[in-house]
Order: sequence, then structure tokens, then C-alpha cells
Amino acid sequence: MGRALAEPIEHLLQRRGVSRRPLTWDQRRRLIPYFAADIELLQQVTGEDFSDWLRPRDRSGGLVGARPPGQRQSRNGRPPRG
Repeated sequence: MGRALAEPIEHLLQRRGVSRRPLTWDQRRRLIPYFAADIELLQQVTGEDFSDWLRPRDRSGGLVGARPPGQRQSRNGRPPRG
């Protein structure tokens, strides 16, 4: 039931959304200190590794906004749940 309701609502909320512009490495570098403790806590709570969020990327956020066909929400490279 939750998914059946969530998908139409998600579609309505994102129907006119524009692709997000990627952050530059300088922008990421300035923001990381604000989120480092939260990322560490997220890793502890989930048992997953999110350390890549704290490092520079070759294309620093270059895939932000690019979504596979039929996927309305970014999954940050993670496979869909199902």
C-alpha cells in the first residue's frame, strides 16, 4: 500500500523538476565539514560505507540529475530496492 501511494505522489512532486547542477570540488570541499559527523553516524547506523561522500570525485557530482529511463528519483548509484 505504501509504495502504491508513494509513487504517484513522488511523480507529482518531481514532474517539473529540473536536473540539479553538479557541485564543483571547491563547493563540495567547503560543505563536507558540515556533514562529516552525520555521514559517520549514517555509516554506523546502516553498516554501509559512505566514505566516498567525503572524497573528491573525478567528475565531482557529474552524474547528479542524470537518471536511468523510468527512474524518477536519484539513487546515487545504488540499485533499486525490490
